[in-house]
Amino acid sequence: ARSSPAFPDPARHGACISLYGDSFTWAAEVDDERAWGNLLARMAGCRVANYGVAGYGTDQAYLRFKRNEADSAGVVVLGIMAENILRNVMQFKDIIYPKEFYSLKPCFAIGSRGELELVPMPRIPAERYGEFVEYPERFLECDYFVPGGPSRVGHLHFPYTLSVARVLGLLVWHRLLLGEPVVDVVYADFYREDHPSQALEITVEIVAAFHADCMAAGRRPVVVVFPERSSLVSYLENGVWVFENLLAKLAERGIDVVNFGNRLVEGLGKRAP
Repeated sequence: ARSSPAFPDPARHGACISLYGDSFTWAAEVDDERAWGNLLARMAGCRVANYGVAGYGTDQAYLRFKRNEADSAGVVVLGIMAENILRNVMQFKDIIYPKEFYSLKPCFAIGSRGELELVPMPRIPAERYGEFVEYPERFLECDYFVPGGPSRVGHLHFPYTLSVARVLGLLVWHRLLLGEPVVDVVYADFYREDHPSQALEITVEIVAAFHADCMAAGRRPVVVVFPERSSLVSYLENGVWVFENLLAKLAERGIDVVNFGNRLVEGLGKRAP
């Protein structure tokens, strides 16, 4: 867990709350003192163990929670940044995030009976690494964005320097071809119930599994959704959160969600994001 100046010695202070998620949960752009997990610890008067990892998807955050035998906190928070919907249907992040080379990741798929199935991280033999670099689609079982796959992305050559423009730009062009309005939030379509990636369904099932695991262990689950800037701006312009379908689907399952976007809007007042 991240170091917490409020309660720096984990051996002396067991955590009452634990956090899982990506950089929004980890609080990547501030120091340990100003990380919101540490601020929460000072407010709660007990240690908060921050297990967030920058770049993680909701799938990886859930797996870290599930495998973390050292965590016995009574309250467990799962943080979901709105853009995680993309990460939850990919195995090789460099296709979408080419600023640096990211390691491979596992992912989940929906089975034939609607159950959540873990697709393990692909293993690439050293002698086939060159083949993987040129043809990642031969190795990635559940990456929606692989070249030649359902995302309609053409073959990209390593190091995929133009991949963000090509992949996300293609999402915009696809809307235009269908005569649909173009949205400012490039991942908005992935929250549709009929999206071919099944990103919404997979994300809902991951959160439901997290919720069920916590309840079975007698722990209190808390799900928090964070909007990043584009989804916040979209809400201020249209009055609708791009992740409304996620909130609705989780509500149908009896899972309460803290929409941190509402808190941000209150805090902003009339100021620009």
